[in-house]
This record gives sequence, C-alpha cells and structure tokens, in this order.
Amino acid sequence: MDLSFELSEIQMKEIKSFCLDYQNSYLIIAIDEYNDVFIIERKGQLTALFKEPVDLLPNDDCRYLLWRNNCNKNNDLPEILLFFWNPPICDSERLLLYSSNLEYIKGFISNLSDTLSFRSKSEFSKFL
Repeated sequence: MDLSFELSEIQMKEIKSFCLDYQNSYLIIAIDEYNDVFIIERKGQLTALFKEPVDLLPNDDCRYLLWRNNCNKNNDLPEILLFFWNPPICDSERLLLYSSNLEYIKGFISNLSDTLSFRSKSEFSKFL
C-alpha cells in the first residue's frame, strides 16, 4: 500500500480558500476506500456549531477535521484547528495511512493554530 499521495489542484484550492475566507466553518477530509485519493467529504456553513462536524465523524474510520476558530484575537486571518480523528476501532492500515499523510495536509493550512488528535467523541466535549 502506497502511504503517500497528493491532493488534486481543486482540493488544494478548496483548502487554501477555506483558510483565507469566511465561507465555511469546517471541512472534513477523508481518504477514499481505495486508499489513494483525498476527498473533501463535508463543508459546514458559518453558522454551524462545533457539535455538527463531530457528529458526522465515523465511528470506525479516521478523518481530518479543519475547524475555523473565528475568535481570533488579531481579527485578521481566522485561526484554523486541525483535528486528527482516529477512533480505536479503525483499521490499522487506515490509521497508518492517515497518520503518514497528516504532515502533508498540515502543509496546506497557512494559518494553522494547532493540531489535536482524538480517539473518542467524548474528548471533543471541551470544545462543545
């Protein structure tokens, strides 16, 4: 299994646009079932509460969740939080695949504030 692959040009633009504008509050990024393509799985409206994307995360597979923190003290670019969702019942190959591509995804987020890893939805409660 090849552990690295690239975002398409459209996906790169979508992620960079998410980081710079105020159109969406979150993006959920997945890796397809064939383990060779990134997918922008969901986008959230600016009015979305943090509970919405958390509820959409699968219980048996990893995801990257980009969340826009609009409480930026400088009021210039919004801070982006990257959550690496890796539930305990995730397949070990999928976990390895997501883990090995985390740094690649981080490279596209110009205003990344922090990267956090979570294994259970209850761990998100401090953000809800």
